[in-house]
Amino acid sequence: MGSLAGAPLLQFSRSVLFSCLGSAGGCKGVLQATSTLSGHLSGRQSQQYQQQQAQQQYSTIPDPDPAETQLYAEQLQQPNFVHPVTITQLDNLCRQPTLQRLVKSATFLKSQLPARLQNHVHRLQALPQPANPQLQELLASTVRSKQRGLEVASDWKQQGTDDLAGLRHFESHLATFREHLEVEVGKLTVNAQALTEGRGWWDNAQQVRWLNRMLDLCHWYLLSTRVMLTQHSAALAALQASSSSSSSNPNRNAVLHYHEPGHKSTNPKQVYTPPHQQLAGSAATAVSLVRRQARVLALTKLVAEDCRAFCVEKNSAAPDVQFLGGEGLTATLVVPYVEFLLTEVLKNAMQAVVSRYGAWEVDDAQPVLVKMQEIPGDSTTGSSSSSGGSSSSGSQIEIVVTDKGNGIPADQAAHMYDYFWSNNRATNTLYGYSRNHGSPFQGIGVGVPMSRVYAHFMGGSIEWETDSWRRHTSVTTRLPKHGFTF
Repeated sequence: MGSLAGAPLLQFSRSVLFSCLGSAGGCKGVLQATSTLSGHLSGRQSQQYQQQQAQQQYSTIPDPDPAETQLYAEQLQQPNFVHPVTITQLDNLCRQPTLQRLVKSATFLKSQLPARLQNHVHRLQALPQPANPQLQELLASTVRSKQRGLEVASDWKQQGTDDLAGLRHFESHLATFREHLEVEVGKLTVNAQALTEGRGWWDNAQQVRWLNRMLDLCHWYLLSTRVMLTQHSAALAALQASSSSSSSNPNRNAVLHYHEPGHKSTNPKQVYTPPHQQLAGSAATAVSLVRRQARVLALTKLVAEDCRAFCVEKNSAAPDVQFLGGEGLTATLVVPYVEFLLTEVLKNAMQAVVSRYGAWEVDDAQPVLVKMQEIPGDSTTGSSSSSGGSSSSGSQIEIVVTDKGNGIPADQAAHMYDYFWSNNRATNTLYGYSRNHGSPFQGIGVGVPMSRVYAHFMGGSIEWETDSWRRHTSVTTRLPKHGFTF
């Protein structure tokens, strides 16, 4: 996309020129217009304009080269024993949690979890050998950890899951497996961040790209495994609840769904625990992550309210948020994944506005604008690629978040998808609840790259468009309306 930095100046010169040509002065008016334009660009203003045009151009931040940052796709490994699964299938499991369905689900997991983990290990081992010895050890330790998990998963075929007791026993193994994966990624993230803090890290573009690829692969695998395990656990929890009430008449409304605005559980006696608080997890507390006919506008408003409260906590103020469109728009979504994505986008937008105007004048700033609509896709069968999941329908939902902050200069935009790079200082996370302590609002450097992984995993995309001269940034997120296959 070409630079638009000179557009206001061009418009100014045209207006003056046309007004002069239409006057009785004729050529004299042209000379006056030229003189006016020359005066406008004289001295200090001309120098500032040239610097802005050269350094802060209008830019679209593209996805990194797929050859450099391939995301996780089991289909690339041939031959393999991985069978695609749709979000709709996982939702059906929780909508009708019968013993027969749970037995089939357990059989699927006993074969697919080891197969997908094996493919994941192969993808990691296929990464080019990094020159940095610390990266070599990071890769080797990660592969060893996953191979230990593969040894455990390989023994699941011997476990009986034909009755409720067997399913409960298998669930305990799945909970341990899930905890191992979550802790493993947590350790990997900490160790990777420590590497990026070393002197000269950001001067070596090759090692930065290598680490991006590795973290993309690991987060992609975790997202796919987490949703499969949680849906199975939620269905088992619903089956146990219905079995305890009536073994002959199971309650098909017993399953709990991840929180959505206005949703009330049909089984209030069950304890609700969000999935991100279930590291080990259990069938007694699991909730379904998938929701059909999720109300996109209501969900986005809920996320915006949380982000504004968080922004006020950290900055003593927060910009308003204005919503356009989205009435009646619904979609099949993995709700917590979409919440994470929208949270990162809205947090960045709010911080950009606060950074420009300050806490005292943020009320005078233009609100963060959120536009939502349904758009047609490529085809009725969706599309798939090596860098993302495939949508089950061509229709998509589009969410565009625009802020009037300072924009992102081109030199900083080049690092948007690099893990742990940030132009903001992170806050101290070791103490209590205040502006400078507690959970950080900015500065860690994982929100943007992970948002991209989340969007691609869900069969969608995310694009950042910024202009630091005109001071605005727009983030466009597109997700399949009717679910996706992974």
